[in-house]
Amino acid sequence: MSPVTPFPDLERAREEAAQWIARAFRGAFAWSRKSAASLARDTAEFLTEEGRDLVARAELDTFLDDVDAVRERADRLAARVGRLVARGPVRA
Repeated sequence: MSPVTPFPDLERAREEAAQWIARAFRGAFAWSRKSAASLARDTAEFLTEEGRDLVARAELDTFLDDVDAVRERADRLAARVGRLVARGPVRA
């Protein structure tokens, strides 16, 4: 048997108020998430494009590929020098 409330209108008003408050909080949290994401995106774009304080991702990837290529060439050169040293002096 369900309990009988002495003020059914008050109970319904309380439930509606709780639902309204919950919707308001959900909306506020959704807005703050969108605002934070937009601020982060806009800040990154400003620092990359306008201020040139950050490097664009494509530019960074190109630089890192070039660094890897130089490292590989230096390793091959070191190995070649090591083989030449191991062979000993060249007699003319």
